[in-house]
Amino acid sequence: MTTLQARGVLTVQATYWLGHALLVPLLPSFIERYPKVDVTLELKDFANLSTHDWDVQITAGTLADSDHAAVRMTQIALRLYASKKYLSRYGAPRDITELSRHSVVDKHWTRGTSPWVNDIGAQPVTIRPRLVVNDMMAIAQAVRAGAGIGWLPGFLAEASHGADGVVNVLPALQPAPMPVYAIFQRRRTVSPKVRAFIDFLGESFGSRR
Repeated sequence: MTTLQARGVLTVQATYWLGHALLVPLLPSFIERYPKVDVTLELKDFANLSTHDWDVQITAGTLADSDHAAVRMTQIALRLYASKKYLSRYGAPRDITELSRHSVVDKHWTRGTSPWVNDIGAQPVTIRPRLVVNDMMAIAQAVRAGAGIGWLPGFLAEASHGADGVVNVLPALQPAPMPVYAIFQRRRTVSPKVRAFIDFLGESFGSRR
């Protein structure tokens, strides 16, 4: 496909944290490479495949059965983190059972994304979070502020430095990576603008797939 073939408005939908953390840094390069494609990025709380007002959706976790096409773009590894401020006050848990004595910052996990569930679908310990939010960016801010221990992807944890930095706790806990997919309408011929974006994401994520 040539750059000249891709044109028009490309509507991309993603959850807030995937949009902020993964897509926004890539969009300047995409629109520079494809000058005849204008991008509308819509950030939402969750994906909704039932509507038809989008060209590509970026979603994480287990895919629901649908008539849409999906391409795996990358994967995200989650680890438990706490701020230096929190650890200096309360100490670090020595094993997962001690989390019951700590403040946990948690998320409303969507289908197939919960790191608390092990390979056989069981939760190894009862977790009663003190703070629950629906956005990973907000969890990162809360953990950095000392609200408690929470799951973060490495690229959000690495954004913390100095006194506001975070530390990986219970490093032996390593849930399976969360796959990230690009979803689009299943058609005999994929539009050039959609194909250009899918190929661009695949190239950008490269070895992380």
